[in-house]
Amino acid sequence: MKIAIYIKNDSAETVDCQRIELLQFLATKPDWDLKNIYVDSKDTRPKFKQLVSNLKKDKIELIVCYSLMDLARSITSVVKLVSGLSEKGIYIASFKENISSESPESMAVFQALEKTDRKLFSQKVALAINKTRQSPFAKIGRPKKSCDHQELLKLHKAGYSYGYIGKALGISKSSAFQKLKSISQI
Repeated sequence: MKIAIYIKNDSAETVDCQRIELLQFLATKPDWDLKNIYVDSKDTRPKFKQLVSNLKKDKIELIVCYSLMDLARSITSVVKLVSGLSEKGIYIASFKENISSESPESMAVFQALEKTDRKLFSQKVALAINKTRQSPFAKIGRPKKSCDHQELLKLHKAGYSYGYIGKALGISKSSAFQKLKSISQI
């Protein structure tokens, strides 16, 4: 089986340690043929893009990474990547998580992780919104656009439509209507 190793980390020492661990692991797999090792820094991913573009040319069948999170920022993105590559007969194995996408059981685990990740993300967003709402200075939503009330009234009295007034003042038609409604109640 032709494989490629992908490592992404922030320090040279960590990369070297991971490379050694992966090569030692590879030594236990005599039927694996290492084609290349791709190493990216923490912030950029040019080597990952190169790896993906070389998959077909090098006839890579398995990508071995140190951790699944080296591949993408979220489990959802990892699952999409794994699914897309699996459809093409290319699998992913993670050393740290000790999981491979070669079996259907593993794909079920990936999908369960994705579902959990999405649920956790939704909960985090809901908590952040609730926390923001509890703040006395909270401003949720789009900021209100201001307009010249005198100009608004002048255009309305001149008989212009709410759409025209909105465009003239840089606000929406419904905002023009709502602002006129609130001014007339004052």
